[in-house]
Amino acid sequence: MEQTIYHLIEAQYALAQVAELAEKLSPDSYLLALLEPVKKSLDLVVSEVRGIDADLHD
Repeated sequence: MEQTIYHLIEAQYALAQVAELAEKLSPDSYLLALLEPVKKSLDLVVSEVRGIDADLHD
């Protein structure tokens, strides 16, 4: 489970880097609009997995 959380956090970081680059290239970029729902979904998955992991350790 810890490995899964680690990979999800890495994915969040990579997504943030892509968004930062897209914003530098074009602040009104269509890419930023596409990345936002992906970010929200990934944040939700990370939260859910952390919750499951916490429940398993209780």
